[in-house]
Amino acid sequence: MNAATVDFDTMPASLRRDGGRAIATVKRAPPVSPFAPKRRRLDARTIAKVLKFSEQLGQIDANESAMFLRSLLYIMPQPYEFKYPDIRYADIWPVNYSVPTGATTHGYHEYDELGTAQIADNYGDNAPNAERVGYEVTGNIYSLRSEYSYSIQDLRSQAFSGIPLDAMKAITARRIIERKCDALAATGDAVRGFTGMANATGITAVTASTKTAGGLRWGTLSGSTVTQNATANEILNDVNTLLDGVFVTTKGTHKPDTLVLGTQNFAIVSTLRLDNFNMTTIGAYLLSSLPWLKSIEYWPQLDTAGAGSLERILCAQRSPENFQLIIPQEFEQFAPQQQNLVFKVPCHKRFGVPQVRFPKSISFMDGTV
Repeated sequence: MNAATVDFDTMPASLRRDGGRAIATVKRAPPVSPFAPKRRRLDARTIAKVLKFSEQLGQIDANESAMFLRSLLYIMPQPYEFKYPDIRYADIWPVNYSVPTGATTHGYHEYDELGTAQIADNYGDNAPNAERVGYEVTGNIYSLRSEYSYSIQDLRSQAFSGIPLDAMKAITARRIIERKCDALAATGDAVRGFTGMANATGITAVTASTKTAGGLRWGTLSGSTVTQNATANEILNDVNTLLDGVFVTTKGTHKPDTLVLGTQNFAIVSTLRLDNFNMTTIGAYLLSSLPWLKSIEYWPQLDTAGAGSLERILCAQRSPENFQLIIPQEFEQFAPQQQNLVFKVPCHKRFGVPQVRFPKSISFMDGTV
């Protein structure tokens, strides 16, 4: 029997001794520490289990995967808010802030002249009498309210996240009130019984001309594409009609200097050229060629102010003597009021019925959209 090196612990008992004579060279394995890590054999079965688990990693559900993906998410430091149409009433129309905040109504005195003159044949006593008559015109002042609230937990979450939730809610409350003022300035409030600048009693209505392409429209706006329906001359004629609706109707007393359009017609006159050979836009041409006209404005409120909830165009002599919006009290917010675990912050503004003292200083046209 050939001698061989074998592990004493694994050698069969029958081979360990043979009459006290060693028949093999015995080599004991070194002692193993009880603290040494246990080693596992990577047999075929173990490798199969590892491969199966690796396949399952790509099949975990959304809740489980979010725990991994969230740790890789980077949040931009700049927040982005939803956009709404511009609030433009105070940019277009004169605003009077002088009415005391404690007033509940506002008004003015309006005077007219009566009488005539005649050629005198002699110096008798029967000369026609000249007289002045006066009227008092009043309007109500209304309170506009809104509020925002936050809870104890909101404050704690704000401190934890660093997001100024209370300031953001305050801005939202103010914008909501300002949007209401914008709407009231345009068309008033039918329930309360007053009108705005676009539908004031006595303003002059004029009619758009029929276009060569058919209809009264200046054009159509679909997405970002403007399709022209009226020529530059046809649009010029319509604007001239609006100007005449003020100047001619008042015998030259009022000279209109401002054209106020909805967003669609404003886009048309601001982007379309006079023709294929001229880089001048229709709007620039109107400002350079029409007498008195100094400004072309847009007001989103006019998009639905006309007949059939379509766009209305206004033309006016912009002057605080002719018309004014009344704001006795600007936006204000009061101290938080606690109700249980919630704090409510009341917000307030005062808005007066618009004063249109000389309605003939405004003309309007529908049907161009």
